[in-house]
Amino acid sequence: MMVFDNMKPENPYLGIVKEIIRKGIELEKSKLKLKDNENLKNQQLVEKFNRITRDKEYEKSAIGVCKEHVKEGSAQREDIYFYLLDDESTRVFYVEGKRLPMPNQSKKNILKEEYVKGTGNKRTGGIERYKLGLHGEPNRLKSNGIIAYIEKKIISEWQGIINQSIRTQYPNDTDLIPVIGRINEFSSSHEHEITKKAIIMHHFWIDITKNK
Repeated sequence: MMVFDNMKPENPYLGIVKEIIRKGIELEKSKLKLKDNENLKNQQLVEKFNRITRDKEYEKSAIGVCKEHVKEGSAQREDIYFYLLDDESTRVFYVEGKRLPMPNQSKKNILKEEYVKGTGNKRTGGIERYKLGLHGEPNRLKSNGIIAYIEKKIISEWQGIINQSIRTQYPNDTDLIPVIGRINEFSSSHEHEITKKAIIMHHFWIDITKNK
């Protein structure tokens, strides 16, 4: 029986997964509709990612992509997950999708976000869910991702807003650091609330402010 061993923290498939995400975003970003909700946007990207995994340069990697990862005994679901085409469908990367700003906000709350932490006692923040262990597998996978759909304002402005939110909510974590040679891509490091180990977040931002 073909079974892959558990992923080490450095995840040998991370590079390939990031390539698929980058390529999928580049090919699909102009087709993402501003009016569509987050679920539709996620679904559209997942379909594109899956088509890319069948390209000759990636098919030998035997990686699949699905929308909404369901965990036994938990109501929490990651929006997108990448997995190996082995007998265990071994998960190798989880992705959360977030709209910036939060949808249906008044003009005075135009910069409101749940990218970092949820409002009130809601545990709905993108980074927050990974820190709390509601998303991801911190004992097995060190790296996770967030895709942001920028619907208002500009990316540089959101970078400042998100970094300030991280400093306020999680002062021991790092800012979003631009990835050298990449457009609208960042990385950050965060302390997991349970394991107390560092987890790495890979951020992929898509500007759809001019899309219809």
